[in-house]
Amino acid sequence: MLYQPLLVGKDTYFLQTGDATGFELHRHPEMELSFCLSGDYRVIVEGEEFLLQAGDLVLIRPMAAHEYPEGGTGRRLTAELGP
Repeated sequence: MLYQPLLVGKDTYFLQTGDATGFELHRHPEMELSFCLSGDYRVIVEGEEFLLQAGDLVLIRPMAAHEYPEGGTGRRLTAELGP
C-alpha cells in the first residue's frame, strides 16, 4: 500500500481530470472526491467496491485505504482537499 505525503508547502487542494485507467491501493491524509464525468469505473474503499457511472460522486474520508482497479471506461475529476 502506498502512502502519499501531505500537501505541505503546496496548495491545500489538488484537482485533476483524466481517464479512469486504474490506481493502486493507497491512503493519504486528504479527503478525496472522485466524480465520474463519463463512462464508468470502479473504486474500492476500505474493501467495499462501488461502481461509479456518469454523474456519480464518491467521497473518501482521510486515511481510508482506496484504489481504482484497471478496466474503467470513464473519465473522472479527482479533488483532494488538505487538512
